Amino acid sequence: MTAPGPTKGMGQQFGDVHVGGTPVAEIDQWDFEPAQKLGGVITNATGGFEGQIRGGISGHGSVRIIVPATGYSAPIVAGASTTLNLYADQAKAHGYTNLVVEFDKAPTKIELNSQNAIAITVNFKSNGPYDAIGAFAILGSYNNEATSSSGT
Repeated sequence: MTAPGPTKGMGQQFGDVHVGGTPVAEIDQWDFEPAQKLGGVITNATGGFEGQIRGGISGHGSVRIIVPATGYSAPIVAGASTTLNLYADQAKAHGYTNLVVEFDKAPTKIELNSQNAIAITVNFKSNGPYDAIGAFAILGSYNNEATSSSGT
């Protein structure tokens, strides 16, 4: 079992935010949509039907960051790359790792009558390759590991 984290005792089991290699916050909710840009083309070769030209691989999503109760070691800066690790299980065997992102928006909603930790939802777009691990590795076309020299 991992050591408790600085906020709700989750031990960063479902994800974490890194700035410059240093973990700065825990994630308790996330969604991520890998995508590939496609460009429609109709030629004689497609017989009048639309064909697709594959483009760049990217993705977008959002994370709910739990603000550390004990402060943070580095701020999350808009316009600077941040690395996310997003896990679907406590064992950290399934999810996306080394996901370099740029934060897009950070709509903030605070419940003043709540005893819960402060949480901020941040929308992001991917900014480079990432690794799909465990069950998510089936998305090999989106997986940096599928094309790496290690081949795993």
